Amino acid sequence: MMRGVRRQHILRDEQMNCPACEAPMTRGTAIILANWKSFLIFGFSHMNLYFESGDERRKIMGPDKEAEGYLCPKCESLFVPKIKDG
Repeated sequence: MMRGVRRQHILRDEQMNCPACEAPMTRGTAIILANWKSFLIFGFSHMNLYFESGDERRKIMGPDKEAEGYLCPKCESLFVPKIKDG
């Protein structure tokens, strides 16, 4: 967890099965961390999570942000139901 940030849990405390392979998923936190090496080479533009569909590109999460989610240990699918700002 980032320093000075109090995490607010938005997920229910129930088990979730993977929508891709139906295996039990692991609850945790997805985070994009900035490091000096990538910042010096690419700047902040390299440290964002985007979703693309056709001609549209949508920024989902920026550097040093975190979101609760689930990761499938079997097929490595990631499910992030909602990203809270701040």
